Parts: sequence; C-alpha cells; structure tokens
Amino acid sequence: FSSALFGSGRLMGLSATQQEQVLLCFTEALVGLVVCTTPLAADEAVVVKGVRRFAIASGTAHHFAFHAPVRGRLRPAVLVAVDAGAPPGPQQFEGEHLRRELFKALAGFQAWRGAVCSDGAQAVLATGLWGCGGFSGGQPIFRMLLQLLAAAAAGIHLRFCLPADIELKWFAGVLCEINSRQPTAQQLCEIMSSERPCRNPRFASDVPAYASLV
Repeated sequence: FSSALFGSGRLMGLSATQQEQVLLCFTEALVGLVVCTTPLAADEAVVVKGVRRFAIASGTAHHFAFHAPVRGRLRPAVLVAVDAGAPPGPQQFEGEHLRRELFKALAGFQAWRGAVCSDGAQAVLATGLWGCGGFSGGQPIFRMLLQLLAAAAAGIHLRFCLPADIELKWFAGVLCEINSRQPTAQQLCEIMSSERPCRNPRFASDVPAYASLV
C-alpha cells in the first residue's frame, strides 16, 4: 500500500496508515523517500528488495502500537508499493475506476513476482484491505476481489491479513461462493460493477450488503 508519492504520508502524529506502519517496521525502506521523488504513473509500482524487519507492532490507526524490537536474523523481505485510487462512495464501482485499480494492482503483483520468483516457484504475497484506509472510501469486499483478480492474472497467491474487528464470515462466504460458481474474470467484473452498487451509496460501506451481490 502506498500513496502515489511513495512514503508521502506523515510518519508522526496521529496518522498510522498501512503504508506508514510498514515503513516504521521495515525502516530500511525509508530510503525510498529519497529515491522515489515523483508520483507513480497508472502502470507503475515500487518494489523494495532485501529490507529487514526491525520492529514488531500491531493494530491499525489509533490502535497501532510498538511491541518489541525484532530479535535474531529474519529473512529479508521484498515489499511492493501500489497506490489506490480515491473515488469515494458508489463511484468506486464504475467501470473506469475498476479498470484503473485492476491494472494498478496487476502492475504491482507482476513486479513483485518478478523480484521474488526467479525459479518459477509459487509466490505468496501478504496483503490486506488495499484502498480502505487512507481516504476511508474503499468497500472491503470489493477491494479483496480486485486483488484476487489481479493476483490470478499475475500468477501469485495472496494471504489476506484483516483487522481484528472485521467479521471474517462475509469474506469467507464470498470466497466460497466464487469457488463454487467458478466465474470468469469478466463475469466477476460485471458483478462487481453492476448497476445496483453504482446507484446505491449503501453498498460503498456496508460489507454484508455488498457481499450479498456475489
């Protein structure tokens, strides 16, 4: 997760977006603030290789808290930064925005896979609710499906890390339904951007309501 300008969020005060949390735990990645000085284009992502984790933390936003320094030697990580578009409300479901987010996520996932998998091995990327934090406009189920479509096209697996206060049953139910129906990418995109969510503001934030569409 990232702003269009890598690391442009505040690293102090009351802000604790996912981008800032990662940079504070993998402090070597802060060098990217010096290197990446122009906003990302629609087909660009930032990949940071070989960074080590120095801090263990938990929580999000105002509940974000430092627990302890990392002890021992951990395997260096490969981070990928992609910026989410910021159309709030029903606009996020429109075809233009859907395509933008799909291509942006695909750019990031392909770049990450190229940095991690040199021998054709299966890659697993840890992710979360991309686009649901900084501007608080993302529908969580919609954002999960966006990433699943991009990951399938990029040939990687995802491990979703969800906040503790989210009801997992809605996400699990949607995934079970998709696994049962086996829709094509085009069919799933048509469901995600159908007329109902585009016309009803409720679907932008109501997880159970949007989950019922799939």
